[in-house]
Amino acid sequence: MDLLPVGLLAAVVLLGVGILFAALSRRRAPRVDLRFTPHAIERMAERRVDERAVQDAVDRPDRVIATTYTDVTDRGDERDSVRLEKDFRDRTLKVWVPPDWRTQRPVAVKSVAWQHLAEFTLPRGRIGAAIGRGGQNVRHLEQIHDVRISIDGRTGRVRVVGDDRDAVRAAGRRIRTL
Repeated sequence: MDLLPVGLLAAVVLLGVGILFAALSRRRAPRVDLRFTPHAIERMAERRVDERAVQDAVDRPDRVIATTYTDVTDRGDERDSVRLEKDFRDRTLKVWVPPDWRTQRPVAVKSVAWQHLAEFTLPRGRIGAAIGRGGQNVRHLEQIHDVRISIDGRTGRVRVVGDDRDAVRAAGRRIRTL
């Protein structure tokens, strides 16, 4: 009679361990072997991108986007590529790989880049001044800081996106002071 509760307890514990193990194993995507081209290695050093971030972007991308680019070293030939994007707090890592990256081993990483993001909301009374007549303030800031700016005219929600963190911050500060 005493063995029944002990057996039941053991079964419940084993079931719980099995469920926990299944949950943990689902969270981890299998690691993909990577091979970095010389261009990618240069860009990683230039843009301060570490290998772990690239590995994470290839293992678990948030977005997969087909792209075509012009290869300037091969007389301007167009080539296909896939851009994998992974969001990290206030920036997104973009990693370019061949179109067959899902089946290729190791995956050749062609290039990498950070895309920085600043988001904030302007008070209603300052939205028009920030946008400027016909959007001239936004266009001017985009040009001098090399960023993309979108301002929702109804809510005042501002998004500043660019490859350089300092430029994104500077454009954001300038919009707030307009």
